Amino acid sequence: MNLFKCEWLEQKLFAWSFGGLLVFITAFFWAPSRDGLEAVYALAFFIPILFVFSLSKMRLYFSCGWYFASALIYAIYAGLTTLWSAEPDIGYFTLQVVVLTVWLFGVTWLASLKEINIDVLMDRLIIVGILVGISLLVVFYLKNDVTSRLAGWSVLRNPNSVGAAFGVLTFFAYFKWLESKSIKGDVKYFVAIILLAIPLLMSQSRGAILALFVVAAMSLLYRWPSPKKIFLHVFAAGIVFIGVLIKLDDLLVMFSSRLDDGYRLTVWTEIFSRAVSEHFWFGVGMEKEGRIIIPDVDVFNHAHNAWLDIFYRTGFIGLVLGLIHLFYLLSKFSPSKQLLPLYLWLLYGCLTAMVDSRGFFWQIDVRWFMYWIPAGLITALQILSHPSFSCNQRIPEQSMETR
Repeated sequence: MNLFKCEWLEQKLFAWSFGGLLVFITAFFWAPSRDGLEAVYALAFFIPILFVFSLSKMRLYFSCGWYFASALIYAIYAGLTTLWSAEPDIGYFTLQVVVLTVWLFGVTWLASLKEINIDVLMDRLIIVGILVGISLLVVFYLKNDVTSRLAGWSVLRNPNSVGAAFGVLTFFAYFKWLESKSIKGDVKYFVAIILLAIPLLMSQSRGAILALFVVAAMSLLYRWPSPKKIFLHVFAAGIVFIGVLIKLDDLLVMFSSRLDDGYRLTVWTEIFSRAVSEHFWFGVGMEKEGRIIIPDVDVFNHAHNAWLDIFYRTGFIGLVLGLIHLFYLLSKFSPSKQLLPLYLWLLYGCLTAMVDSRGFFWQIDVRWFMYWIPAGLITALQILSHPSFSCNQRIPEQSMETR
């Protein structure tokens, strides 16, 4: 293939993968299953990125330091632990390392050629979330009692996943409302907050609701609202309080089954005890379909706490490597317009992962949306802001008109 054709194809693949980035991120809400989500990732992002790399024989020179290294060291080690698990599957976890690597490098490469506008990304997710949320509510409650926990039919199948995902979108709408400088924007995002908060509340996901309050409070520290919006906060809190008092009996009936810990304390205690006494340093090893059997309680897919799950499956070494990546990202925190919502998104994901999640290194699912998606975007924007950043990009000059 001559140089002209190669460059032309590169431009097309760049446009494909840049558009595919948005398609992939929104697919967490509309993809029919985890397999469907992985297919979207492969077609919209993974394959075109690999094609570009192979066509241009590209060498990327990022001043990335620990942004990439800490993530990939953790992922590679976690993948290797499958070798001493009860059901080793090195091929599966090697693929997950490749998938994660392409995501981190690919999103940074795309951002180096054209700005990834986080405001636009949040707006698109809000729109998709409203449409999906309304359809979820209608379809689910046509067949179920209104006191039932909202569940879905897509990647967001169980109530905790619904709550976690819609908590992110509710935060986005709230953050955009805080930043809005016009009446039109205020009204638009206020309505979005209400529409997105309904699926969150109907999921009865306590961890997601509490995490939303935490990140919303933190956003106030960096985006202090006008007196008018402060009044609206107080007014809304008063309305909610009065509504709770009026409907207290109905709410107690709805949430009565949510007042216990769902065996979490028992699960956490048992798994922590096993990890410390039997598999402290290296863990039991990663499995594709891991099961945790706790006699007289139940069989669980994970530890219902991401950090405990990491400790149990990859040991103290894996836990430290995972925390190094997280703490390195947090150590570079910036309250800039682009980065602040991403950091709060990441924090929200980490908080929800403390009460219902497996470890972060696994196949693409809702945990990716909570951790690796914001982590990848943060990595890309932080690297590009570094004064010594360089990339020997080979996209020809005419394609830069798309900037």
